[in-house]
Amino acid sequence: MTDLREQIAKAVRNGFAQSCIKNISDYETADAILELLKGAVKPLEWEWPTEYGLICRAKTSIGTYSIHNDEDSAGSALFMYLHLTDDGDCTKYAIGWHGYFEPDEFQAIAQADCERRILAALGVK
Repeated sequence: MTDLREQIAKAVRNGFAQSCIKNISDYETADAILELLKGAVKPLEWEWPTEYGLICRAKTSIGTYSIHNDEDSAGSALFMYLHLTDDGDCTKYAIGWHGYFEPDEFQAIAQADCERRILAALGVK
């Protein structure tokens, strides 16, 4: 897989070459670059530590996602947090989710949330 810089360079080259031939606008080239950005967020890398109550966590540049057992739930509900601290302090989190999900479902929710936050910071909708 090529890196994002190479992908953008290719999109610009293709847009420039096409604009010479087919009069493709700068906006169409920009749109192609934005589409590349949407696919550029790396998948979260999940750790599976052996800490009590913690199922897994993924550290990112925007915080740490963690999935926990809900010890008070009779039906095996889970909690997921986006922590503001690197140590996973459950009292300091940006957002929390609770529900009857499998860990992989919560991981997909975390991935989508992370992508949304990064793209929003870049101004990509």
